[in-house]
Amino acid sequence: MGFVTRHKERDLEIPMHRQELMTAIEKDLFNDDDVLAAFYGGSIGNENMDLYSDIDLRIVVLPEKFQEFISNKKIGLKNGEMFFILRI
Repeated sequence: MGFVTRHKERDLEIPMHRQELMTAIEKDLFNDDDVLAAFYGGSIGNENMDLYSDIDLRIVVLPEKFQEFISNKKIGLKNGEMFFILRI
């Protein structure tokens, strides 16, 4: 049967919102001198995402910058600014 939703019309906007979020993430990471590389994993990285795919992001920083990077990115949404939730 698969996934069933009662919010089909609303859910059709998910890709647009996901792309806006990805653009904001990329802008933030591009402007961070501590970021050596960043790339998408999961279904986005494999280019086979669907309507409900999440964003799996890999970020590369120097080991000595790791804790500082986490502290700087582990913030909540404030005044519309970008935020990250890091799982390690």
